[in-house]
Amino acid sequence: GERTLTARTLAASLVGSLARREPEDLAILNKYLHGVVEPRSKEEGGSWPEFLEGGRDAIATLS
Repeated sequence: GERTLTARTLAASLVGSLARREPEDLAILNKYLHGVVEPRSKEEGGSWPEFLEGGRDAIATLS
């Protein structure tokens, strides 16, 4: 079947990559999710809510 990259998977991959390389950067990414992605997900919709959910879930899993 055809494989597609979802916003949720992209966010989770980003979190996972940061956790392996620079764990302290997860705090910065969490601030970005809260300060930038969350407002955009409310205003613009699209893939932003899925990206936000994927990022938050991945951070919660690692915490």
